[in-house]
Amino acid sequence: MTLIEQMDVVFSVTLATVEDIFLTSSLLLMTMPNTFSWCRFFAHFHSAKTLRVSPGIEQEVLDIIQLGAGKLSLNMFPALEELELNVTMHPDTPTQMDEGQQADILGLFKPLVNTWQEKGHTVNVC
Repeated sequence: MTLIEQMDVVFSVTLATVEDIFLTSSLLLMTMPNTFSWCRFFAHFHSAKTLRVSPGIEQEVLDIIQLGAGKLSLNMFPALEELELNVTMHPDTPTQMDEGQQADILGLFKPLVNTWQEKGHTVNVC
């Protein structure tokens, strides 16, 4: 049994109750380079309403949400209401992104948000 399978068994009930996820590390793909392993792990977060993503890992998170193949799975984060980008650990920490960089990051997620909306699922991006 792989590490992710062990985590699935041990934590699946607990993960299903989490409402706020904060992803802060670029180790996402370094620790488990298989996007589908992360997809399987994140599929347990049935109650997650907010997904917070720190700067620098937006593309990795997008790849995971899109199952690594550009396809959206509404089974992942079915209760998601808000996607926060450029989140830092402390609210007082200044962001290092200029407006152009912020626009680029928002642009990455626009097709995903549009797909969610087409399926009747509204997600606010900030």
